[in-house]
Amino acid sequence: MQPVRLPRAMHGSAFAFPSDHSTHLFFDDQRPNINDVQRVSRDNGWNLSSVWCLPDIIKLHDETGQTTSFDCARQKDEYIARKMTDPVAENFRAFAEEFRSFSVGTGITREIIENIIENEEARRRTGLYFFDFDMLLSQFSGLNFPENPYSVSDKWLAQYAKYIFSDYIGVEPECGRLNLLKRMFAAIGPDRIYVITANPGAEENPKIPGRIIFIKLIQVLLPSFTPAHLVYAGSNKSVAIYDFVSTLAGGGARTRRTRRIKARRTKRKTKANRRSHKKSRRLS
Repeated sequence: MQPVRLPRAMHGSAFAFPSDHSTHLFFDDQRPNINDVQRVSRDNGWNLSSVWCLPDIIKLHDETGQTTSFDCARQKDEYIARKMTDPVAENFRAFAEEFRSFSVGTGITREIIENIIENEEARRRTGLYFFDFDMLLSQFSGLNFPENPYSVSDKWLAQYAKYIFSDYIGVEPECGRLNLLKRMFAAIGPDRIYVITANPGAEENPKIPGRIIFIKLIQVLLPSFTPAHLVYAGSNKSVAIYDFVSTLAGGGARTRRTRRIKARRTKRKTKANRRSHKKSRRLS
């Protein structure tokens, strides 16, 4: 396992919170994304650290408490077949063959999730969180969309969320990964969570209605999740993140541009008021 050779980038297995609580964190399962975001972060002087949550061993727990481990690269079919025994999978039988074309991944691990919960509940952090979706929040590399995404029920969404986020077969206990994700999102809150994804289903395009499924699945984790915080980034996540990081404290490009625009408007308004005042004096 080669290290990520950029400052302030780390492997998920070595994750530790930066001492500066205002540091932003970016989590992704793809090394090129980690390298790109961290390089742009370094070049622009951002206060950001990237965390590479690479696929490794994925675990499933059953109702008896027994744990089965699968190698993400070599045992994908066995893992998906086992997932399909979950009672909630009944609604996704039609998706079964499509799921077999997906990759599977460990995603953000329980250890990292629990670490985030602990820090957030202690109110130690102010930095933003940027999460990838596929194989980071979800443990699959994609989503299947129903024919009419606008007609899906809350029950269907809850079952789909259980299928893609949970590491338990059957009833989800409090210690299950799905419930840990819910606790983590609730502890952070909607204002500091961004989901940055390259999945084209998340694109803001009325001809691609899958975005509504993305939003509703994330809202299973956090009902108050802000739809504007789901960002389709294409292949360049650093560009998407730039727009948010550059506007924060200290004054970014957009902040400075906004101030210049406001200054020009104020100057024009002041001149107009002076002309109006002179005119009114002549008429009096």
